[in-house]
Amino acid sequence: MLDNIISLYPNIEKLIEEDENVRSAVISAMENKYLSMHHTSIWKDSKGLYCTKLGGLKKTSKTKEGLNKKIIDYYSNQGQHFYSVMEEQLEKKLKRNKIGKGSYDKYISDYERYIKGSALEEKCVDRISESEIRKFLEKMLVIGISKKNFSNLVSLLNIVFFYSDYANIDVCQIKKKMDIAYDEYSPQGQRNTDVVWSNEEQKRFLEYASHREDNIRILGMVFMLQTGLAISELVALKPKDIDFDKGYLTVNRIEIRYKRDGKTVYDISKEHVAKTEERLNTIVLSSSAMETLNKIMKISTAKSPDDMIFGKWKSNNFNSVLRRNVLKDLDLSTRGLHSFRKTYATNLIDANVDLSIVKAQMRHKDIKTTFDYYYKCKYSLEERRKKLEEVA
Repeated sequence: MLDNIISLYPNIEKLIEEDENVRSAVISAMENKYLSMHHTSIWKDSKGLYCTKLGGLKKTSKTKEGLNKKIIDYYSNQGQHFYSVMEEQLEKKLKRNKIGKGSYDKYISDYERYIKGSALEEKCVDRISESEIRKFLEKMLVIGISKKNFSNLVSLLNIVFFYSDYANIDVCQIKKKMDIAYDEYSPQGQRNTDVVWSNEEQKRFLEYASHREDNIRILGMVFMLQTGLAISELVALKPKDIDFDKGYLTVNRIEIRYKRDGKTVYDISKEHVAKTEERLNTIVLSSSAMETLNKIMKISTAKSPDDMIFGKWKSNNFNSVLRRNVLKDLDLSTRGLHSFRKTYATNLIDANVDLSIVKAQMRHKDIKTTFDYYYKCKYSLEERRKKLEEVA
């Protein structure tokens, strides 16, 4: 450990050797420094052992002093490498409710998938250059990575190289300079995220749902189509979130997903938590949405304002009904639950609803988000021809 400080201050070596008090003070200062670098929690397990994680691995000791020694040894030998910085930053975000447990697990999973064992782990974070990060990203494109996974990877790298105290490299700017063409991304595992329900498909779906009003999950999908709610918001609704007299709805919590013992856990977040702050805003319910909501409440098991309207049903249960029943019965192409939210946004814009209202109902910070990611063409080629002929 003294080698580190001697390499920085070579003239102090003789003083350390000759004065035991100075030697002890230097060692103590270095130990405190390394202990302060450790931001991961320390706990006692069922056997009474002191536990923590170092480099993603669980470390234990019978005494607090023994565990401190392992921490000191780790940081004095390892420096601030990728995993330790990432773990520190994620722990901070988790404690400040900036991310949920599901996002935390996703970042760890991306680390295991892309970073672990790569060139970015060979050196301390503060010694990695912008060109090295770019080479790493270029390698990922050659190996094969989808556009979505690439964006998630850039977000993870930014957590370590831009938002931490150990580096100041904006990985988003590196990505921008790379000027990546769409065909450079791998199509493997990509879903068709451009699907919205055409007018004819919506009509068929609503007719289909009208004969299944005893199925709360199908009614929930109709409600998503009529409100633009995301599935994570829908399944977390409680009666107290809705003003039934005025027709207002406020999202106050969402479903969160995370891994526990290798299995996906579906849970509900704390109060006043959503994907973004804007998503906590109140929306207005149309008369058709209120009609659907009343049908939902009639068959809901919720007995008090604080009960879950959709009871035990989670997003995976809704997704299963969509894929195995709705799409199959109506002979429609594959699409996800988020297609209802995108269709709602498209319906509003196509109906020439004032954009300020569209933004408010979608609860987006910027209407550009709505146009860039949610507004899609729902017309067939023949329908487009008819629209164009009307103009001409």
